[in-house]
Amino acid sequence: MLKKLSLQWPKAFMALLLMMLLVPVAYAVTNSSSGDRDSSEASTVINRMVQAINNQDSQEYISCFSKENRGLMERFIAENPDQTFFKEQNATLVNIRELPKEFGVASGGLVTRDQSLDRTRFFYAEIRFKVNREEKWLYNGINHRLIVMTEETDGWKIAGIPVPSIRVLVESGYGFRTEAEKKAVEIEATMEARGLVTNYEGRVIANLAASEADLAKEKQTDLSIIPEVSPTATDEHARPSSIKVYLTYQTNKDYWKTSTATVNFYDYIRDVLPNEWVASWYTSYPTAVRAGALAVKMYGWYHVYHPKWNFSPYYADVQDNTNDQKYIVNSRHSSTTQAISDVGGIGVDRADGNLFETQHIQGSENDGGYHGGKMWHFGTKYWAGKGKGYTFMVHYYYDYSTNTANQLAHFFYY
Repeated sequence: MLKKLSLQWPKAFMALLLMMLLVPVAYAVTNSSSGDRDSSEASTVINRMVQAINNQDSQEYISCFSKENRGLMERFIAENPDQTFFKEQNATLVNIRELPKEFGVASGGLVTRDQSLDRTRFFYAEIRFKVNREEKWLYNGINHRLIVMTEETDGWKIAGIPVPSIRVLVESGYGFRTEAEKKAVEIEATMEARGLVTNYEGRVIANLAASEADLAKEKQTDLSIIPEVSPTATDEHARPSSIKVYLTYQTNKDYWKTSTATVNFYDYIRDVLPNEWVASWYTSYPTAVRAGALAVKMYGWYHVYHPKWNFSPYYADVQDNTNDQKYIVNSRHSSTTQAISDVGGIGVDRADGNLFETQHIQGSENDGGYHGGKMWHFGTKYWAGKGKGYTFMVHYYYDYSTNTANQLAHFFYY
């Protein structure tokens, strides 16, 4: 039928149709939004970034990123002159589409705590890589990324390229419906449920699941003493054994002697919590610190399986600063370690079983932040002072928020 009809179409229209079909897929960035100047500029920056990978041009690549990223990347080069900048040998942008802001957030796209959504855009992309060595979410073939753009004084720049919750995007109707995406969803499910990292051929690359001995260190409190969570579901998610942390604080670099450290997960949350919540609160406001222990643990847990910084030159799950959570090696405190044990073996996800990014900020000592998707440090102290438990606080801040895609938060055992 198409062939018969085409014989009647004007040649000019056929030529125009052919040009539209031949437009490189990267330009779907422009077509996915309003087609205005901002869209064109964002498209140009993303394509420049991809081309810089192909040319192995670190300086051109760096120029595509936000001011904060440019500083960190230049510092990386200065401190690691002999270290490879790119793990990708080449890249091809296969599919890309702009997401509504709420789905960018729901799929883990907030790069900083104070990120303004008014100046942020989210693009879901399939990028074909050829890599030096396959590892978690860095495969030969199609890789799925969320390209987060931020508007600065000199135009749109890339703020980050996290690995999104692919299943969340597919279930929300924003997937590409490609075979590669279907396989990526399977890889994601296996990783979250069993801790096994597989490639597209099904070969196990790594096992990230914590051992029973490692879990026992965390589960040192009899949960019957703190009966806030009723048994609901068990073993839905595998707690990770370690987390990759990109180091920006000199104390951490001096200790680890590297830019990206693989840190035992239990040690990581012990060395984060006292830098985010006040350890002395545990004496009078223990439920506040327990709520913080859950938020800190699940934030790190989420990003082990959905790395925020899995791109050149970081290749890390999180950073050690408040872009993620402040990690200072060996800063652990007995009170915050006890709070971690108090909620050991308890995790938080969405009502549909998907993990989500449990963001948290300092906040104020009042009742603000209701269903805002970010737990307030000082807000937990406020609610603890009113006799509220950590389960109340988790529901208060995360239920029906963009982080949970307007669902309830849900507790599980592991």
